[in-house]
Amino acid sequence: MDDTVDRNLDTLSRRLAELESATDTALAGGVPDPLPGTDTAGRTSYAELTAANDRLRTQRGWTDIDLDAALTPEQRAGFDRWRARQRIPWDRDVILAVGFATVLGLAALWYDTAVDGAVANGLGVAGGVSRMGRRSPRVPCRGICVGQIRSNNLHHNHGSDW
Repeated sequence: MDDTVDRNLDTLSRRLAELESATDTALAGGVPDPLPGTDTAGRTSYAELTAANDRLRTQRGWTDIDLDAALTPEQRAGFDRWRARQRIPWDRDVILAVGFATVLGLAALWYDTAVDGAVANGLGVAGGVSRMGRRSPRVPCRGICVGQIRSNNLHHNHGSDW
């Protein structure tokens, strides 16, 4: 996550502090300093709000971000919980690690398939089920019946179907 949320919260806090100060001065009978106008009239997108806040930060020389001043301790704890739930952006190293794990997984799948095929060929079981199906096309079972496997009997066994 980038720091735009932090900058926007800090800018909002500073602007609210200016408004409170101007309000307190006016209520005390003084004349407050003029508040800066904003260039965000109407609805604005988050990107437009961030750009306007960044311009204001540059004009005012606000370079540091003080979230402890912007948020109460309860708000800060909630904000930290929210931030922890957000997605962490992937950098180059993470992408490389995921790519390597994918290649390794595909290699393991290929190896396992090759070993299973070699073992099945060595035991002579490859194609046994399909040979049974060719020799017994009239078997009314859906698939292979349990009795056929136990007795290698190709006639319908009245046991349970799979």
